[in-house]
Amino acid sequence: MPYEECKRRQREDPAPRDRTTTPPAYALPPFHPAFHPGVRAVPGPTGPAPAPGSPPRPRRRPRRRVPDGAAVSGFLAALCVGALLAAIGLAAVRRC
Repeated sequence: MPYEECKRRQREDPAPRDRTTTPPAYALPPFHPAFHPGVRAVPGPTGPAPAPGSPPRPRRRPRRRVPDGAAVSGFLAALCVGALLAAIGLAAVRRC
């Protein structure tokens, strides 16, 4: 019912929408290069082309390999199950 009431109210009294503002979900963070007003193009990952005769840029170091999120989640799940079994086993041994 609330969804239908909301749709009915929007049909009966449509509020004027300001299409010039960006909703917060799609806004750029302040540290993004295109955040500043008037910026249209963002430089590519390599940046601007070097001027002729300038020294070459140093090569970027390769990034560290980051483990997959699913692998980390699986490892943590196995660790929790192992800890639970160890706690149950320890409680059973101490009870005897």
